[in-house]
Amino acid sequence: MKNLRIRIVITSIIFILLISSIGFAQSTSNMKEVIPIDKSSSVGDIPPSDILQPNNIIEIIEKIDLNALQEQAAQKLVALNLLKGYDDGSLGLERFIRRVEFCTIVTRMLGYEDSPILPPLFPFGDVKPDFWGYNYIGTAYSLKIVAGYPDGSFKVNNHITYAEAVTMLVRTLGYADDVKGTKWPDNFMEVGKRLGITRNLQIDYDKPVTRGEIAIMVNNSLGIDLKQDN
Repeated sequence: MKNLRIRIVITSIIFILLISSIGFAQSTSNMKEVIPIDKSSSVGDIPPSDILQPNNIIEIIEKIDLNALQEQAAQKLVALNLLKGYDDGSLGLERFIRRVEFCTIVTRMLGYEDSPILPPLFPFGDVKPDFWGYNYIGTAYSLKIVAGYPDGSFKVNNHITYAEAVTMLVRTLGYADDVKGTKWPDNFMEVGKRLGITRNLQIDYDKPVTRGEIAIMVNNSLGIDLKQDN
């Protein structure tokens, strides 16, 4: 509710500024002296002289809405103990999520945090038993949610791409058998879109995803029924 009020206020301010600028431009159209625009500040990549352009206003509002969605989704996941923050107290929603972090989230989603499922022979030589994410990675691997690299490593700190995240969530929810064809990631993306995992997001397949974007995807997934094995 608080984020909604903030968006309404900001949207109203931007609209008022747009109307005011139009009126000012009309009233000064016949003036010979033009006051230069201060180009020392901007909004993101948008220069101040272009902020009030309609397309840029829409872009700014969309960014505000996406940030609000990420914050709302993240707070829900925190309340459900699916997402935890860093030592500095932040959730780090702007950070790219790492492979080990996402394994942790999906393991918690399925209720295996306190009762991990480990393979008889742990396959990843770069993940030691005393590593904090050992059980999460082992469980995600045992449930066929994630795989390693051809060289036998897992690379815990590598970032997750959008396509990889959707693939892992489709598997987590039990819909891997619904995937048709062998053209990855299009086959998994189609199922993810149909289920609603990717709702409110438009990201390049090979782009790393942030913790905030993952929060939206996981929150979407919580509203999808788990598909049980027959």
